[in-house]
Amino acid sequence: MIRVRGAALGISFALILGGCSNRAVSKVATGVTLNQSIWWRDGVCYEVFVRSFYDSDGDGIGDLRGLTARLDYINDGNPASTHSLGANCIWLMPIDKSMSYHGYDVVDYYHVDPRYGTDDDFRNLVTEAHKRGIHVIVDFVPNHTGSQNPWFQAALHDPRSPYRDWYRWSKTRTSHRFATSTTTVSSGMRCRT
Repeated sequence: MIRVRGAALGISFALILGGCSNRAVSKVATGVTLNQSIWWRDGVCYEVFVRSFYDSDGDGIGDLRGLTARLDYINDGNPASTHSLGANCIWLMPIDKSMSYHGYDVVDYYHVDPRYGTDDDFRNLVTEAHKRGIHVIVDFVPNHTGSQNPWFQAALHDPRSPYRDWYRWSKTRTSHRFATSTTTVSSGMRCRT
């Protein structure tokens, strides 16, 4: 799983850099030869909010099995097909275990949120996507953690925690109108995440 996540992070970083590149720039002026075989140069990505895509088990929440069952809608693997979107990439919004529906306040970076399925469901999704020529990118948000994340809890309760400097701490209390962007803790400390 870590290997898959690491690859997803590397691809995400490469996509950001690739998206900032400019094909019109002269090769002579830059001295850099552009690699035209990089898949994302002409790739088509389909962003997926798994929670709302397709519910395979009837609990009202989209899941990885549902997405896997509908991969042919995104790309059926036939370049001549008129029955799929023809995307060669899916970009999944966060699927890590999280405290919220959107997934940007991660509690566990190492496992799929149980509401979306299991780690094996994710592995199966990647396998099935690759059979259709679909790359899988996972939105990895290392700069956001939920208040129940073990790193945050360690930083909150132990000033000597190795995670303490991963957060900004202040003794100043905030008003409730700023509560959406600030986590206030009972000790009077607050942390901007």
